[in-house]
Amino acid sequence: MERIVVASAPNASLPIFYNDLVPLNSNEHGSYRVRGSDAAPFLAKQHAVPLTIDEFVSETRVRITEARAVLVVIDPDLAAFVEPAPDDPPFVALDELAADARERGSAGYRRPDDDVEALAVLQFTSGSTADPKGVMIPNRCMVANLDAIQVVTGIQPGQDVIVSWLPLYHDMGLIGALTLPMATGTDAVLAPPQDFLASPARWMQWMSDFGGTVTAGPNFSYAIATRALRRLKNLDLSPWRVALNGAEPIDPATVESFIEAAVPHGFDPEKYDSVERRVGVTYFTVLISRS
Repeated sequence: MERIVVASAPNASLPIFYNDLVPLNSNEHGSYRVRGSDAAPFLAKQHAVPLTIDEFVSETRVRITEARAVLVVIDPDLAAFVEPAPDDPPFVALDELAADARERGSAGYRRPDDDVEALAVLQFTSGSTADPKGVMIPNRCMVANLDAIQVVTGIQPGQDVIVSWLPLYHDMGLIGALTLPMATGTDAVLAPPQDFLASPARWMQWMSDFGGTVTAGPNFSYAIATRALRRLKNLDLSPWRVALNGAEPIDPATVESFIEAAVPHGFDPEKYDSVERRVGVTYFTVLISRS
């Protein structure tokens, strides 16, 4: 990967998975709590609902136990809220792990054996209709999914810039906004979801400021972006060519309203129209890779 930029509000806590970070501070910080685990983002995919910190820790511990985790990497900001339990696996703080990796250097890295059937991600169902269940995603499905997304969207490293505020504990954020740019070497701009929720207009501003060409979000986010576009000025959305809409039912009226509001800012509806016809193929491929 050429570069990952993290756009964040002051005091925002971000999971760090990479070495080269360029922090960009915003002016506001909104409060937002998610159902799932920022401490173990590979283990939980949940709906965003208000939770107390105790509920958050309790539900995360259940997912960790069900996953049979042998080690938990935890954000130092969360560590103070976790009381060790007898059956817990060992916990290690992210900053300690990073410091140890720096001390060991590249000589201390041992590449895992290549195994297409080895577990890449343990993805839990949402839990909206029953208790969350873990689904084992092997490397072959993960790689096939990444290849399909790149082919369908035509992402070109060195030309495209992926912009995302999607949470990294959700598959759309983890796969599309983080793993895809890491695997292809495409530049990415990542922001915490709470920054988008505190001020949704930031999404459109980030697309303009960083020359974003690819982004994604659920249908509601495009409805919010439409309202923001109608009051924002001096945006340049001309580079934007891929707008993925998923994770919830897509309302054609929302899409049309978004396009209408984005055109005055340089958004090219012809580009979007061609992508819109291909989005279904992208998510169809994702579903196939999970089956």
